[in-house]
Amino acid sequence: CSSDETPDDGTPNGPVDIKPEIPVSPEEPMPISNGLYVATNYVGDRSAISLDVQEIRERMKAKKFKRAKEYYNEGENSKIYDENGIPTGELRSIAGFSTESSVTMRSDPTYNLFVYGLSDEKQ
Repeated sequence: CSSDETPDDGTPNGPVDIKPEIPVSPEEPMPISNGLYVATNYVGDRSAISLDVQEIRERMKAKKFKRAKEYYNEGENSKIYDENGIPTGELRSIAGFSTESSVTMRSDPTYNLFVYGLSDEKQ
């Protein structure tokens, strides 16, 4: 088994999170950037994607490319919550920002200008 196939902790699929899912309050203000700013609502789920970026960097440095790709494609730290703050069991991934953009951004005028207004005639 190459170093690219074995997670850092030696388990086949990485560490197991057995903590119960705790609901969040979507309207609760949240300090960010070590308390320098306060978001007017809960953004911890979205900001946790930065932990995936950190993991990807570390895995790339350690030449664990397969694991880095898993963090990119599947996500690990950015949990998705429903409108009531209940975890859905799904994870946000960096790859999903582009692969799901047409659904997520469909009603955004700037996105539509970029996609349709600035597209090449040959496409």
